[in-house]
Amino acid sequence: MIFYAWERPIRGDVTMEIRDAGGALVRTFSSNGPGTKEEVFQAMREPTVTIVGEPRVQTDPGMHRLVWDLRYPPAYLAPDVNEGFRERIAVVTGDTDGPLALPGTYSVTLRRGDGWTQTRSFDVKLDPRVDASMTELQAKFDMAIRARDRITSIQVGVAAGQQRLRELDQVINAGGSNARAATEAKAELEDVLGQLYKHGQRGDHAHLRPQLTTDYANILTLISGSDHAPPANAYPRFVELDVRFEELMGRLRSLLDRMIAE
Repeated sequence: MIFYAWERPIRGDVTMEIRDAGGALVRTFSSNGPGTKEEVFQAMREPTVTIVGEPRVQTDPGMHRLVWDLRYPPAYLAPDVNEGFRERIAVVTGDTDGPLALPGTYSVTLRRGDGWTQTRSFDVKLDPRVDASMTELQAKFDMAIRARDRITSIQVGVAAGQQRLRELDQVINAGGSNARAATEAKAELEDVLGQLYKHGQRGDHAHLRPQLTTDYANILTLISGSDHAPPANAYPRFVELDVRFEELMGRLRSLLDRMIAE
């Protein structure tokens, strides 16, 4: 919990930066951020409340508190990927959160648009009930960052693919000599996207073949439930996924580059 106070209203953007002991940026919060909100969904037994979004840095006079959940930023998800949960359309199952910060010294800097800054340091301590070594925790953190970054890379490509699909639909709907080529290009692109995430598929996830984004998210789910090093089978699984990652992302980049050239 980070407490801060203003004597008077602050004009302009205010940011709060959290950095590790080496000075690397861990998390940024802003007065222009979306803020948090509560969402309620019906779980199996009773409604469950979750908090979504990022805390917003307040600029009103008085005392304020920002709660950092000790996590690094989550993976990026392309727009509409997790829309339509009830219809089971393009839903990424599995964990997409960023990993928890390792024990150590961190700093927080409050920065105003007029150049004023103030920095304080603090320690993140290991729960005394956890008997894992720093080596184990570091191994877990490293794999989580890799999986999160793979999901982000895929989803950035997915966002570009979604935009290209919209452009191809415009060509197809307009008809003319380019409509056939656009239809073929759309089919190729949808095939690749369908293997990177559950693009346009309906039905129970148990009956849908695994997709790459969800596979990496399942790696995160696997290792997030324990305060120990990743299990031995996570490493060969990661190698398998990376082979698929390079193949599919290479195909996607090739398709997008070719469409731009055309």
